[in-house]
Amino acid sequence: MIAVVVAAASAHENAVGIALRARQVCEAMDLPVAPDNINNVRLKLKRLADRGIPAETEPGLFTQPRP
Repeated sequence: MIAVVVAAASAHENAVGIALRARQVCEAMDLPVAPDNINNVRLKLKRLADRGIPAETEPGLFTQPRP
């Protein structure tokens, strides 16, 4: 679900250079914006970034990797 949110944000036609923070991913997934949820999403994004699914362009900013 997290990868889908990042991909959808990056695929939007006006989304050139858009990167999401964990808080924004929580909001897009309709999760309560609480420190525990934000931290869990951030950790999952980091794990996915290690696999190359989203790219971490700057610390804490995630976007769809460019082909």
